Amino acid sequence: MRRPRPIWAKLFAPAPSLVLGVLCLVLSVAVHAETLIVALGASNVAGKGVSSAQAWPAQLEGMLRAKGNDACIKNAGKSGDTTAGMLHRLTFAVP
Repeated sequence: MRRPRPIWAKLFAPAPSLVLGVLCLVLSVAVHAETLIVALGASNVAGKGVSSAQAWPAQLEGMLRAKGNDACIKNAGKSGDTTAGMLHRLTFAVP
């Protein structure tokens, strides 16, 4: 008999690239004067269809700076990327 899927698998199944991107954001926060956050993902991170200033990593950086956080968001999104591709790029995208 097959075991039921855990609830977290059901919640995150629709958006694996988004989950991976958020995980990388959380894991890539460094403790120095300027915090570097790497947004890793596919088209939604890269900002397909909008300018680079309108992509969510740039907007997040603006919101963080407006609140007084010295943060820099590195947009490591690539349109059309797959989860396997993101995992491959993870080794050189995140310092």
